[in-house]
Amino acid sequence: MPRGDQLIRQWCLLQVLENRVGQTVEELAADLKCSVRTVWRDLRVLQAVGFPLTDLRDGKRSRWQFVEGYRSKLPVPFTLTELLALHWGRDLLVPFRGTPVRDALGSALEKIRSLLPPQAIAYLEAMGEVVSVRGVRMKLALGGQDWLTPLHEAIRNQERIEID
Repeated sequence: MPRGDQLIRQWCLLQVLENRVGQTVEELAADLKCSVRTVWRDLRVLQAVGFPLTDLRDGKRSRWQFVEGYRSKLPVPFTLTELLALHWGRDLLVPFRGTPVRDALGSALEKIRSLLPPQAIAYLEAMGEVVSVRGVRMKLALGGQDWLTPLHEAIRNQERIEID
C-alpha cells in the first residue's frame, strides 16, 4: 500500500472521530473501508503522535473518541484537523510572497503551528511529503507586489487610489 493511502486514511479517521463521538473499531473500519486490524494500528499511531484519543468501554465494546474537553484546552476554537489543514494551507500562499498579506498570513500560520504538539508537527510534515497543496498560478507571482503593496498602504492610510 502506498504511504499516501495510510496518511489519508488516518486523516479521515481523525475527521470521523471529531464529528461522531463514540465510534467502535468496527464502525470506523466500515466508514474507512479497511480492516479492523488496520483501524487499531491507525489509532495506536495517532495516539503515539499526540492526538488526545481515548476509548470508553460500553459493555464488551470500546468506543473511540477524542478526550472530552480537548477543544477547550486549545487557545482557539479550532479542531486539531482544522489546525492541521490551516498549517497545510501555507503552500497556497506562495503567490503572495513579498506582500503584506503574505507576512500577516505567515505570522498567523506560525502561531497556529505553535499550538500543535511536536508529534503532530512531525506527523504533518510526514504527510506533507506525500500530499501537497498547490494553488493555480496567480498574477501576483509575476509582479503583484508592484501594485499590492501601494494598495495596502492606501487602505491603511484611508486614501483614495485609482487602479487601471
